[in-house]
Amino acid sequence: MSTFILVISTILLFASFLSFSISVVDGYLLIAVMQCLSILLRYLIKESSLQLFISSFLFPYSLGLLISANLFIKKSYFFQEDILSNKYIRKTAIIISLLFFINFLIKTYASTFSTDDLLGQTNFALSTQSPFFYSLQGIITLYCNAYLFFIFLIGYRKKINKKINFIFLIVIPSSFSFIQGIMIALKVSIFAYLTKAVLPLLRIFELYFLSPLRWNKLNIKKLIFQSRFSRSKLKLLLFILFSGLVIIFLISIIFSSNLLDSIFFKIFVRAEGYGQAFANLDMLYDSYKFNFLYFLHPFLKVLGSQGYEAPMGTFIDSGGNPQNWIGGPNIHFPLVIRILSGGPFLGFVLNFLFAFIIGYFLAKARNILTQIDRGIKSTSIFSSIVFFQSFPLLFIEPSAWTHTIFFLSIIIIIIRLLYVLYKPLHNLFFFKN
Repeated sequence: MSTFILVISTILLFASFLSFSISVVDGYLLIAVMQCLSILLRYLIKESSLQLFISSFLFPYSLGLLISANLFIKKSYFFQEDILSNKYIRKTAIIISLLFFINFLIKTYASTFSTDDLLGQTNFALSTQSPFFYSLQGIITLYCNAYLFFIFLIGYRKKINKKINFIFLIVIPSSFSFIQGIMIALKVSIFAYLTKAVLPLLRIFELYFLSPLRWNKLNIKKLIFQSRFSRSKLKLLLFILFSGLVIIFLISIIFSSNLLDSIFFKIFVRAEGYGQAFANLDMLYDSYKFNFLYFLHPFLKVLGSQGYEAPMGTFIDSGGNPQNWIGGPNIHFPLVIRILSGGPFLGFVLNFLFAFIIGYFLAKARNILTQIDRGIKSTSIFSSIVFFQSFPLLFIEPSAWTHTIFFLSIIIIIIRLLYVLYKPLHNLFFFKN
């Protein structure tokens, strides 16, 4: 019976992710497949007490999301007005490429730092940089990813396919991200981090097919026979993909690391935190019970306080002594709520309530993204894109998601200040109303 309940909970989790998805390639389907596979591979034949423990937080969380999706998502259609001029797309593309280059320089500089004094599974981003550089990179990455998503979701294909736009929107950003992924893998762990070099290659296809593969107009036969894509651009994308995979394959051979093993490893360990948390539940209760300031940690750090001494995954991995310890399993949002609540009943109720509230805001963001027009404020559009894009991160690693919200808050303040104080600069960097 416990196995049946776990399977049902996993199916509901898969359905809850897809209920908010806009496109086949917006990341929701990929995350849902990887996460559910990890759960079933790791826990399908485990003891019943562990299976029931996992179901106790996955089931109410998934149910809350599904109910919100059914109540608050508006009828699925995509309203597209030609609101992005070729000049706007070109200007934004150049800004994004320039910012990616700045980000690349910062990460290259940060890669010179040593991580020898840190224990555990090293987190490259945090262990090698000052808080200022980490925040600057976070803000730049958030801005660039949001506007890439924005342009490819609502921009007209004919304008995106123009040579200079395509180069600055796809080729240059992907190249920088690919090189950074290789750098991280070489610096930290080829086996654990080689997939970071694969993600930018997948990203270029995610962006390019984002709008054509929206669920509400998905027609594979039509896509194939009506040649909706520029053949030259598709050939270039395939060349980039092939070249990148060849480079990754060569690195795998040189450093004796199998890419397929690395990918399987990343899928398999996605749900490892469930079993580790179950084995250390009393220790986690002692340190985190009712500490809902956990989600406000980045904001409290600015004020000189903190929401936690270490994220839950780091706390588990260090055996309860997280000083100078970086890394650990990802403790997913429903499990975090289960631990913070201090018990199964309250955990069940709070998971349902939090999921329902999150689902409401996610549905609101999705509704804005499917009906963008000039009447919507730039802050609303930007916030909606970021919330929609970061929802999988909220599930996978809520402690990292709070950093995203912190960066978003800074960008929203910048948008409002520029709009009031100097509108031309606002219109240069943000959507012009």
